[in-house]
Amino acid sequence: MKPPRAGRRLRRLPLKVIQLLFFGAIVLAISVLTLYTLVSTYRSMAVFETSLTRYFDIQRLRAELETNRSLLDRYLRERNSEDLAAYRRSVGDLYAAYRRVHRTALTGQASRFEINAIEAGIDAYLIHAEDAIEAMEQGADDFFVPVLRAHRIAFFIQSYIENLMQIRLAEDATTFIVLQRQTRTMRTTSLIALVAIGALFALVIAVFSRTITSPIRRLAHASQLMAEGRLDIDEIEAGAVDEVATLAVSFNRMNRNIRELVLNLKDKAQLERKLHDEELKNVQMERSLQEAQLLGLQSQINPHFLFNALNTIARVSMFERGEKTTRLIQSLSDLFRYHLRNPAKVVRLSEEIDLVRQYIHIQEYRFGSRLTFQLNCDPSASDATIPSFVIQPLVENSIKYGIEPLEEGGTVQVDVCRRNGSIHIRVQDTGIGMEPDRLAQVTSAATQDNPDETAGIGLANVVHRLRLLYHDRARFSIESEPGRGTVVEIDIPAIPVTPKPAAQAAVNREV
Repeated sequence: MKPPRAGRRLRRLPLKVIQLLFFGAIVLAISVLTLYTLVSTYRSMAVFETSLTRYFDIQRLRAELETNRSLLDRYLRERNSEDLAAYRRSVGDLYAAYRRVHRTALTGQASRFEINAIEAGIDAYLIHAEDAIEAMEQGADDFFVPVLRAHRIAFFIQSYIENLMQIRLAEDATTFIVLQRQTRTMRTTSLIALVAIGALFALVIAVFSRTITSPIRRLAHASQLMAEGRLDIDEIEAGAVDEVATLAVSFNRMNRNIRELVLNLKDKAQLERKLHDEELKNVQMERSLQEAQLLGLQSQINPHFLFNALNTIARVSMFERGEKTTRLIQSLSDLFRYHLRNPAKVVRLSEEIDLVRQYIHIQEYRFGSRLTFQLNCDPSASDATIPSFVIQPLVENSIKYGIEPLEEGGTVQVDVCRRNGSIHIRVQDTGIGMEPDRLAQVTSAATQDNPDETAGIGLANVVHRLRLLYHDRARFSIESEPGRGTVVEIDIPAIPVTPKPAAQAAVNREV
């Protein structure tokens, strides 16, 4: 069965145009229904508001009349000038209330008669009220006669106001009946319109399901099968709508391309696995090379300072019987023990500080009063870990290149603290310092990948080991001026100490 001609025309339209037509029709229908409902509601509310305004104006006229009569009686009874002034103001309010009633409640012959009667009554009432006030002020004994007449006229005015209220209720009853009929008509019309909009919406759903949604569901099912790894999928038939047909053709082409790609990937998978294995081997070799390089750098430290230490012990032993020599040998043995226990390892900062103290103990015998040493260590940084032989080589450099050439000697100061999540190490001496060219040469040599002795074994060794261990997280700087000494600063990440494995602890006990 062929689809209707309208359906065939609809299928030829782009998907965007179809959506705009359908949803535009629904929005237009809802807008018309809403506008109709709002207009009808506004009219009903306007009629209702007008009725309430008329009732309010009539009731206010009644209240103003009662207020005026009460003020008149109180003045005539108490003869207070303030009550008279209030009465005069009340007369103006009474006339203003009457004018509002005349403007809003005059809707027919019956209401006109009652309003005219109220106007005439108010005029007569005020005339007699003024006569009573004038007679009382003149001291007449019969001033109560116009007062009684005024009260009698006020009673008639109240009856006229009551009649006007009844006329308004009767007229509004008819108006409310008309409004009730209009409301029922609006409710019926709105219900019919909602049913029509629902039918239109159902038609939209049916059309979309047949021409758009069904092909898309088939595409979604085929996509799910592809996601599960099934690539042997039959080609999807192109839909009637241009966009859906384009989507189906593109999906079929993608399916074919993916099958070809998977076949190519299978061929390349074995080659990639082989390359990956080679990369792992290269990484392991590079890591082993770095460890060997680190151990080699570490081994440079010990002979350098041990030579000076042994030379010092030899000199001391020539001038005494052995007591100081024993203390020096004990300090040297502590240095040996530290090296044997921690070759190329990280240690507690407190252990490194103890090493520096032992080293200074030896150097103080060598230099005597020419060497002054100051150590400031933040206790909160003691639990951090640093590579072994980091501070001692810097102190040794300060003594060897800064203090030793000076005949009067100098001071070496070491400051260690936590700063911004890092361990900050600062070694300062008051030695001979360096010229700018020499400082640039030392800095350049210390930061090279293959440091030489131009920068001093200790400084270059420390910097290179820190670069191997921490990469860019370690920071190094050096400042120096001729005759004012040198300052070396190092920042390394603050890493808390972790318990050593049992095997390493056993080795430490044996040492």
